[in-house]
Amino acid sequence: MGLIGRSFEVGSSLMTGGLTQVNEFSGGVFLGSGAVFSVLVSNISGNAPVWIGGTSGANVPTSGRGLILYGGAAPTEIRINSVDKIKITGVSGQLVSWVGLLK
Repeated sequence: MGLIGRSFEVGSSLMTGGLTQVNEFSGGVFLGSGAVFSVLVSNISGNAPVWIGGTSGANVPTSGRGLILYGGAAPTEIRINSVDKIKITGVSGQLVSWVGLLK
């Protein structure tokens, strides 16, 4: 399907996130905080896989549960309205990077 007739949202600027240190606790750590409409997450080259999930109940990430990101893979976009609705888990001490797209 071509791009003709499709509409795209365009952000006004980027929210630059710092490096987030992963831990291996079940349920993970918050990726960051702030209102956005999209987040790009990247697992740094050389890292073991990390898992991304929600922030409560059965939606939190655990080793083997959630969206898996391999070290060095292309960044993954998550369309969400707040960075603090994302948690991440994996091998303790690894770093992931992220940027948020602001409206």
